[in-house]
Amino acid sequence: YFFYNYQVSGVSQFKKYPYDKYRLASQWLLDNSNDGDVVFNADWSDFPQLFFWNSKNHYIIGMDPMSLYLKDKERYWLWRNISGSGMVCSKKVCEGDERSMYEVIKNDFNSKYVFINNYKIKKNNSYFEMSSGANDGFAWNTQGKKNIFEDLVGVLDRDERFELVYRDASFPEIMIYRLKGE
Repeated sequence: YFFYNYQVSGVSQFKKYPYDKYRLASQWLLDNSNDGDVVFNADWSDFPQLFFWNSKNHYIIGMDPMSLYLKDKERYWLWRNISGSGMVCSKKVCEGDERSMYEVIKNDFNSKYVFINNYKIKKNNSYFEMSSGANDGFAWNTQGKKNIFEDLVGVLDRDERFELVYRDASFPEIMIYRLKGE
């Protein structure tokens, strides 16, 4: 019984989340970036696949965001607020943008690219239902959103200093922006 459930759940997960989902985006970065270029990845959980397919580049955050939080709280909150709400703020509670997103991504994070997997939010997902009302600042606020990073994508699309350079044909939620002038 255990073995059957394990196999069924594994097959189910594989169909929902293909192992090579980031392969083409990573290949684009391999072909169009320099060794050691830094990629601002909006979601820490993207790191394993990004690194697997492309270890030539460096990434802002991976494995666990708490590592960044413990090392540098200000940079953690910059990353967290840029990714989660499209706001540039280095504190847990923000009232507005402190600085230009372009300047922060370019100078504070030394990034030349922004990678986003702007996946759809499933309304019956218990994690998002639980976290959307959380006030601890560590959960993504998903209330009223259709896609997890739609605020960030909106800011990048409105700022002419960011250029959408890659959108995956099979997974259109996967996007790469390049910082112009880099």
